[in-house]
Amino acid sequence: MGFLSGIVSEISKVASFVGTAVSKSVSGAFKVASATLSSLATTGGFIGSIATGANKLLGMASAFMAGSLGSIVGPIIGDLVIQAIGKAVSWVAKKIGIVKEDDKVDEIGYRLEEASKNEDWEKREVFGSFSEYHEYLKEKIPDSEIDQKKLKENRIGYTSLGISALKDGIGTKLGLDMPIDFLIEIGKCKLDGSELNALLNEFSAKGHDLSLFRQYLKGELRGNMRRAVEDSILNALKSIYPEKSDESLRVQISSMREVARDDSKILQNYESELESLKNKDQMSQTAEDVPKVVNLEKGGKLS
Repeated sequence: MGFLSGIVSEISKVASFVGTAVSKSVSGAFKVASATLSSLATTGGFIGSIATGANKLLGMASAFMAGSLGSIVGPIIGDLVIQAIGKAVSWVAKKIGIVKEDDKVDEIGYRLEEASKNEDWEKREVFGSFSEYHEYLKEKIPDSEIDQKKLKENRIGYTSLGISALKDGIGTKLGLDMPIDFLIEIGKCKLDGSELNALLNEFSAKGHDLSLFRQYLKGELRGNMRRAVEDSILNALKSIYPEKSDESLRVQISSMREVARDDSKILQNYESELESLKNKDQMSQTAEDVPKVVNLEKGGKLS
């Protein structure tokens, strides 16, 4: 532990250097993204379905604001959790061939949101897989035609939409349903793509529903089921960390359980990111330095 050592439970000390300007910017981005995704969810079809999932993801991430992390640190952690989920899910999607190595999760979301505006474009249902549909959208919107400013200003919303789409693609290909609350725990624990992939493989092999992962971390399982799920998590970690002892891996699992039960523990997982905010002296930023957000429903106009 570095600068957070000894103050993990003292959220106000972290909030003092995170800065309200950055926090308000992220909070605003959450609100705009949620409103847009709620509207997109009413369109029906594939895009409406994944927008519903993306909005649920946003809702669970934004819940950190109302919890022990508070209204300043909560939005920052919510954003970091979504970005971590995006990296892990994208890693798995690339490994199993759903998207290509240079594809980015926020750009996937961007293309899907643009597709919703074009009634004459082919729908997802026409294609045999999400991979084929995504390649079609890349032809419609080449990299050179992506509005990079809009992409940056709506990163949270587009990343959430991309995550939801890849979640659906991975689930279809592997025959697994990945609940949103399962992904939230992946983000809170800051598990990487290889760790997520190992969990998916292990749970699939054992026939475990992925919802059991969160239930185990929360302490909601008992008896044989608790032991079976713990063994599955242990085996998943051993498959990618064969050099580690069972004891050290159980310590890691114990830390994951602590994070699942106490939001303040998430700070330990994102120490480097929070320290980076401190070093950038975010509190000195002026309002014009803070990234603005874009309302997707108003043709990309600054809100």
